[in-house]
Amino acid sequence: MITQDDKRDFRRMQIEVPIRILVDGKEPEDGVCRDLSATGLAFASKHEFVIGQEVQISISAGGVLPPLEARVNVVRSDYERETGYYEMGGKIIEILQ
Repeated sequence: MITQDDKRDFRRMQIEVPIRILVDGKEPEDGVCRDLSATGLAFASKHEFVIGQEVQISISAGGVLPPLEARVNVVRSDYERETGYYEMGGKIIEILQ
């Protein structure tokens, strides 16, 4: 939940949608986008991407809108034992579409 104490420049939009993560032409990884803002996102994947790594993401809202595709720099990565997912944060470098 966003409160008055949130010091971010852009508000986060809480979402729970599929995400495809591509790295260097390898097979895409599936994940889940947890939240999205104008400058970044939080996402989860079974595969860990290291801090500083650049990935390409594609977020689909179910066919109503075209997917959001962007280059993202991974800025945070934490493993959650309960879910078995890596919870990561990314800074959007470039919107591709």
